[in-house]
Amino acid sequence: SHVKHFGLPYLKEAVYRRCAQCGFVLSETHYGMSEAEFWELDRIHHEYLTSPDAVNPEDPRWHERLLKQAESIAHGLNAKLIPTTFPWMDFASGTGELADLIQKLTEIEVEKHTRETDCLFKDKSWSLVTATSVFEHMRTRQDLDSVAAKVAYQGVLAWHMDTYERV
Repeated sequence: SHVKHFGLPYLKEAVYRRCAQCGFVLSETHYGMSEAEFWELDRIHHEYLTSPDAVNPEDPRWHERLLKQAESIAHGLNAKLIPTTFPWMDFASGTGELADLIQKLTEIEVEKHTRETDCLFKDKSWSLVTATSVFEHMRTRQDLDSVAAKVAYQGVLAWHMDTYERV
């Protein structure tokens, strides 16, 4: 196991474990919460991060990172690595900034997925599914699989997550 110290007023630390069979990493801290506790933590965290004076100590240059991700998607499109057969989606889009940047650079509409609108986003119907900084929302392997299920045959799942050397 590995303890990650957040040092945030609403989350001091989390304990992570890796499955010896499949390699999936699970936050025992988040998994042990009730659904209501987990989504309340998520709400508080996003409220904190989107306040005008907030600086995320884990990702202080997140605006720059999103621009680089959007540029990578545009390069993938130009190189014909990302199909346009079906629509594009930004899974758990949060502020929607990544979707907006991708649209600006590619002129392709990117649908903004939220937990509340999930039922509108059919499985196997998306040529591109971006998933940025949502790994910490995955409480089970089934949660992870549900994101991958959105991608159409020969579509692309563009997954970004913070990586750490030790878990």
